[in-house]
Amino acid sequence: MKIREKFIQSLLTMLIILFVSATFLNAEDLGSGSYVTSGYGSPTGELKVTSGFTQPIQTNDWWSSLIWNFTVYGHQPYSQPLFAHPLAFQAQAQGLDVTYPDYVTTGTEYHYSLGAIDFTIGISGISVNETKVASYSDWSVTAQWDDMLQATIGHGMPFVYIKKLHTNNAQLTFPTGVPDIWYNSNGVIGLTVNNHHYGIFGPSGSTWSGNLESNLNGKDYFSIAILPDSSEATLEYFRKHAYSYIVDTKVSWAYDESTQKVQSYFHTAIEQKEINNDLFNQTMLALYRHQWLNSSNVNTAYTYVSPRGQMKLVSGNSFSTEMTFTGILPSLPDAGTYDKSTLYNYVNDIYSVSDLWSLMNTDTYWQGKLMGMIAQLIPIAEQVGHTAARDRFINELKLKLEDWFTIGGSEFYYNSTWDYLVGFPASFNSDLELNDHDFHWGYFIMASAMIAQYDPDWASDNQWGGMIQLLIKDVANIDRNDSMFPFLRSFDCYTGHDWANGPALFASGNNEESSSEAMNFATGVILFGINTGNQELRD
Repeated sequence: MKIREKFIQSLLTMLIILFVSATFLNAEDLGSGSYVTSGYGSPTGELKVTSGFTQPIQTNDWWSSLIWNFTVYGHQPYSQPLFAHPLAFQAQAQGLDVTYPDYVTTGTEYHYSLGAIDFTIGISGISVNETKVASYSDWSVTAQWDDMLQATIGHGMPFVYIKKLHTNNAQLTFPTGVPDIWYNSNGVIGLTVNNHHYGIFGPSGSTWSGNLESNLNGKDYFSIAILPDSSEATLEYFRKHAYSYIVDTKVSWAYDESTQKVQSYFHTAIEQKEINNDLFNQTMLALYRHQWLNSSNVNTAYTYVSPRGQMKLVSGNSFSTEMTFTGILPSLPDAGTYDKSTLYNYVNDIYSVSDLWSLMNTDTYWQGKLMGMIAQLIPIAEQVGHTAARDRFINELKLKLEDWFTIGGSEFYYNSTWDYLVGFPASFNSDLELNDHDFHWGYFIMASAMIAQYDPDWASDNQWGGMIQLLIKDVANIDRNDSMFPFLRSFDCYTGHDWANGPALFASGNNEESSSEAMNFATGVILFGINTGNQELRD
């Protein structure tokens, strides 16, 4: 009997060891914390990238529906509407639909919807099953239709840059009928359709015929621009820029603490398709209102309409903006004009709750939201002299965050196929659509920043700081050499705000449905950088 019991005990011990070993095989340690790399599923749908695509997977952007075939709300092998501004697009089987959105009123609302399509860019005789992403940069993306066609589009880009991958002719089709062609010479077309004016810029020596087709004089490129007007002078000005193809976009920044000035630099790399003495060898960029109000680089009188206000055109390959950063408050200061005893009692009401974490659900959003609330109570408790409450709130946050930041129970999972981090239990489709990571993680980061204000050692890299920075990188990775995450996943450097939804499922474009929580994320990152001495992260 004893031998049998010993055998059973040995077997159980071996099974436990095997279970623990298997569990920790998918674990990554980071300082005092850890996260798992398997054991959870991937998001709904499939990635749409070409065989030569090598970049980290970029989700949560204005063009995310190009890279994400999301199948819950219907098959999306091409894309949802893509609002680049000033132009808008939608991928489909025959190519790229193009239009210039005007606003329409619907009762008490106004919208810049996709509206009527002006034309479709394609290759004669082609139809593909799926559009994929060939590459992307900070505010542009290149879509590919099998081995037929590539199109590069982006924020502030009045041009669409086309590369023909097939021997068939380049083709424009016009669903509303024959356009008004008011210029046609040496591969350059000026036309008007739906009261929108466009320039078509083929290679020198090429011709366009019919409705409209061209063999591009044996070349593989052409560009199309939305024109501010239908004058030949404007068409000629755009022609001088039309052969400087944008092949990369990149933002950089610098913060001068002494002057409180933030400089942002927007650079493009161009490939010159034709070398002629009359060309400018530079592109054009349309600036949003928040950009041109803070830039000295606007050097043309050309403008466009957009839902973000008037856009102004810059002739050049780069521009910069300068804005003043006035600082942020880690907490509201004690103004001294209130009944301190009443506020003390309010703090004590929360202090007296035996289990603070029972006040909300256990998923990343609601637990994070509760952490954010408790974090804000810490300086208030200190101001009213309730040091016991302050110390308990700090300790409770530490314990809860440490629980999340180690595997087992509540934990974080990294997916190397899609290059994202997600916490479980998840909510609001933070796992299936990668929604709202800036909102969820913002509360974790804000709570961590508050702890770091009182105990910076706790937030050091060899303790829990590594896990906190992992959450930050998931949303706003600033290290271009860190291939675990895309550069600035959720933050759109050109529009100046985050995007909440992962696959961009909406006909009106992607959403940013909680700007306050996005600001909470940004504030938490700044405070965490300040309280841990990480100036690069703060800036």
